[in-house]
Amino acid sequence: EPRPWCARWPLTSAYGFIQHEYWGQGAFAFWRLEQLPNFATAAPALALAFWSAAWGLRQCAQAWAARGAEAMDGGGKRLHLLGLRLPLAAPCAAPFGALAHFVQLGAMATLCLTCMHVQTAGRFLCAQPALYWGAASVAMRGGWAAWAVWAYSLAFACVGTVAFVNGLPYV
Repeated sequence: EPRPWCARWPLTSAYGFIQHEYWGQGAFAFWRLEQLPNFATAAPALALAFWSAAWGLRQCAQAWAARGAEAMDGGGKRLHLLGLRLPLAAPCAAPFGALAHFVQLGAMATLCLTCMHVQTAGRFLCAQPALYWGAASVAMRGGWAAWAVWAYSLAFACVGTVAFVNGLPYV
């Protein structure tokens, strides 16, 4: 008898079947009451990731608008894109090199929250430079949020190191 994934051939793959059947992966498959502690430990990393992505996208949009205002004053050439008259030089502005990082961070944080085992969120997201740019922005503002970012970063480094070398799970 063929495996269940063969019966639905054009819509599924062996990889997806194995991930769902044996590892419990899939869209919202990890959202169960018994996983609430894992969501609680992943919440700081996910919150910082979503905040950093939104902050970075706002920064890029503001830089785009400022660059557009400069070009309009100078009467430069325009790029017609999706009905918008944008200055031709705007896509080359320095902050736009970071735009892809912020979009990727938002997409990866969404993937962590919806489709992955949430206990890996911190390790998965810590490879993104945009996460650290957002954390630096929070830290530079001061206040309780800056303290929380520093405390979480220190705890993640210390507890994560001890847990990893002892074969224990950590976020």
